[in-house]
Amino acid sequence: DTGNIRRSLEKRADFKEKEADIERYLGARYRLDPVSNNPDTLRRLLTDIDDYVDNATEKFAKEFGQPLGKVTSPHLSPDEVAKEGISPGRFAKTCSSHVATLLFLSRVARPDIGVAVQRLCRVVTRWTTTHDSMLIRLFSYLRSCGPISLVAALSKADLEDVQLVLWSDAGFCGDPEDTKSTSGLF
Repeated sequence: DTGNIRRSLEKRADFKEKEADIERYLGARYRLDPVSNNPDTLRRLLTDIDDYVDNATEKFAKEFGQPLGKVTSPHLSPDEVAKEGISPGRFAKTCSSHVATLLFLSRVARPDIGVAVQRLCRVVTRWTTTHDSMLIRLFSYLRSCGPISLVAALSKADLEDVQLVLWSDAGFCGDPEDTKSTSGLF
């Protein structure tokens, strides 16, 4: 019983928030549609992590010291990448923290940023001004998107047989700038 565990822990720790259902866990909110009497009704699981996104973008914007622009893609264009330099980037000392935040975010509820985040994960030990621009672009994209929920739907008839298996193909065609999957699966 989680209530008993919580009360036992409260004797040793001072919690700032009141006890709550597991709806909110590790920065995300999970909502499952109620069961319907109609067997054909889909049940949906919604996962949103908007509070986490807001906190992360605010923290980054504060360190950046400038407002984040409005963009429609998490990626720089090839022309934008070509214009950048190779000198050490402004965020070289803090990039690991920002990228770890983005990695968690992409894995929990934002697969739309997965490729951009993985590209940054590869370079945290050799961070340049190009990567600064990529990081700024990614946080700008998150700020521009507004609230987004990851939605999974399942028919009641499928409940007994459902399996969810997800992975990304790390090969990316052997080309770090290509997002095509060599296995055909993503």
